[in-house]
Amino acid sequence: VFRGAQFIARFGLRPDTETLTIMQSMVPELVTLPKERMREEWEKLLLKSKQPSLGLYALHEMGVIERYYPELQALHGTEQEFDWHPEGDVWTHTLLVADSAAAIIRYYGLTGEEARTVMWASLCHDLGKPETTEYKDGRIRSHGHESAGVEPTKKFLEKIGLDNNTVAKCIALVRDHLWPGVMYIKQARGEDVTDGAFRRLAKRIYPATVAELSFVAEADHRGRGPFVDPAHLEQFLLPDPFVAGAWIRKRAQELAIYKEVPRPILQGRDLIGLGFEPGKEFGRVIALAEDLRDQKNFTREQILELVSRAASLWAVRSKLTEALNR
Repeated sequence: VFRGAQFIARFGLRPDTETLTIMQSMVPELVTLPKERMREEWEKLLLKSKQPSLGLYALHEMGVIERYYPELQALHGTEQEFDWHPEGDVWTHTLLVADSAAAIIRYYGLTGEEARTVMWASLCHDLGKPETTEYKDGRIRSHGHESAGVEPTKKFLEKIGLDNNTVAKCIALVRDHLWPGVMYIKQARGEDVTDGAFRRLAKRIYPATVAELSFVAEADHRGRGPFVDPAHLEQFLLPDPFVAGAWIRKRAQELAIYKEVPRPILQGRDLIGLGFEPGKEFGRVIALAEDLRDQKNFTREQILELVSRAASLWAVRSKLTEALNR
């Protein structure tokens, strides 16, 4: 069944009625396959095809999606606001996003774990929409679908047999997949997006990376349209090419958080060097130093100056807290 879907996706084919009927009859046998085998077959379909959407569509026609993957099946028929998603329902959008992810992986030369993470997270990015979509005041809205997507993403990927690290990364990317576009529009309107906001993002999505998030957001953006109504200019706030992706990658590289979490601005050895005895207060002091950097733009030198004036760790905490609350 999966080999047939892979063949369809890799060569742009479509099964005839007889072949499709034969494959449909084999679907119940998939339950006997171990998770490891299912994961391998899924990843061949998703990562070795220029158009994985063709294989996904074939799996749906065969009944595989409906029988085994309710998280994906729920996307079928879940409507979207036409102004933002003229391509159709969430299933159609997801198919286009999967193809976009494949193109992005090729274009940027992504390999290994990074390519796998981008593809899986792209496939799962809107799994929260069936739960949150509602028709209200004449519009279709899916508020909170990012966080609502966490649980179905976890269930789906664990069922596939993905390792815990990849599952954790995909969950984080699903939860924050709108961040690049939202923040780009914010700064384009003249509002400040601080370095601290980027650092907090990098820590929040770990073990996923800002680089991976930018690629998932780009796949999501490319998997929409076409937009043909000039009356809705807000559709074009994120123009092609996906400038938000380039913007977030540039900022992340400048802050040295492109593929890693921020380095601590203050470490335990700094406190020891200033004469403080190691203890449980170290962690709280270091966390306060991080908050001062991210929320108040304090430099390492300013923080060390505050710390050096204190006679005890309790006094250090007091000084840093006072500075944070000003």
